[in-house]
Amino acid sequence: LTLYIKGLKPADASVTISEQSVDVELKLPGGGDFSKSWKLFAPVQVDKSKHKTNMYKVEITLFKVTAVDWDALEAVAAAPAVKKRENVLSTSGPPAYPYSGKKKLDWDSLDREAAKAEEEETPDGDAAMNKLFQQIYANANPDVRRAMIKSFQTS
Repeated sequence: LTLYIKGLKPADASVTISEQSVDVELKLPGGGDFSKSWKLFAPVQVDKSKHKTNMYKVEITLFKVTAVDWDALEAVAAAPAVKKRENVLSTSGPPAYPYSGKKKLDWDSLDREAAKAEEEETPDGDAAMNKLFQQIYANANPDVRRAMIKSFQTS
C-alpha cells in the first residue's frame, strides 16, 4: 500500500498495523491533517509487516497470514468466503469432453476412415492427372524430381 505525498517528513507520519486493520495519520506539508483507517480483507502478520516513510511517499508492506488471493484490500460488509486453490490431478485416463450422444465416438478411427476414403477416391479430369504427377514426384529420385520441376517451369 503506497500513499504519495510530496514534501512529507518522516516524523509527521504515524502508521499502525494490526492483524485486521491499518491506520495512517499524517501531518501534511500544507498544514492539514490526513487520517485513514483500512479494515483489511483478511488477517496479516503484524511482526513481518512494515512501513517506510520518505519525502515523497509512505510505503506499507503487509504479509498475509494465509497465501490466498484477496478480492480487495478492504473487507466488505458481507464478505464471501475466501476461495482456496486446489490442485486437482486426474489419473482415471484421458479427459472426457462433453458430447450429447449416448455412445462414445472414437475420433481417431473416424479420422483414419476419412483419410482412407480420401485415398481410395478416384479423381477425374485434371484432378486425376495432378494426382498422378504428385504420386510420381513423391516416389521419384532427386534427378527425376529436378527434371519434373524444370519441365513444369518451362511449360
